[in-house]
Amino acid sequence: LSLSLSLSLSLQCIALYVSPEILSGRDMPDKASDIWAAGITAIQLVDWDPPYKDHQPSVVCVSFHHRALLRNILISFFLFTQKAVLKICLQPSPTLRSPDRWSQELNDFISSCLAKNPLVRPSAEMLYQV
Repeated sequence: LSLSLSLSLSLQCIALYVSPEILSGRDMPDKASDIWAAGITAIQLVDWDPPYKDHQPSVVCVSFHHRALLRNILISFFLFTQKAVLKICLQPSPTLRSPDRWSQELNDFISSCLAKNPLVRPSAEMLYQV
């Protein structure tokens, strides 16, 4: 029981950090998608929650059989994607809840990490130099 709950919650939470190009099926994970995840992580560090957390599914996986467990986890994951993926892919990139309370440098860091076009996201080296 605890394994199925843990796996379900892990998949739901991981999806909150996945870049739009991955969620839409345009690209495979790469360094640019890691930069997106860094931007989401920065928001979570400041706001205590990642963006779109309120769109997680209410389905809880409870199963002791491995095949059923996997099915339940996938169903839960796809329920999440119905709302959150549309927001992640189609709406403007997320920002801090109260951007004016934080430095322009932090806001710029998040904005650059969360560029919708992965080709314009900075590299980790560029972010480190800032």
